[in-house]
Amino acid sequence: MSAALSENWTFIGRADYGVGSGDTNRIWNLSAMFDYRFKNWGSAFFGYKYMNYDYDNGIRGLEHYAYDATQQGPLIGLAIHW
Repeated sequence: MSAALSENWTFIGRADYGVGSGDTNRIWNLSAMFDYRFKNWGSAFFGYKYMNYDYDNGIRGLEHYAYDATQQGPLIGLAIHW
């Protein structure tokens, strides 16, 4: 989702949720950013992102593989438009 706040400023929001096989195989992601269009060819953005992974391959013994990780933090970047 994006919403123009002014001629140069845009708010960008995103939410994703994914599920694989089994109850523990899932991922979700939330982000919110503000984009400033400073020229026709470019913009700078900043915001925050939160992402969570939960995975288990369902196999027991030596072949078992699982992880549960969270990544979060600020975003900053430059976008080039053509």
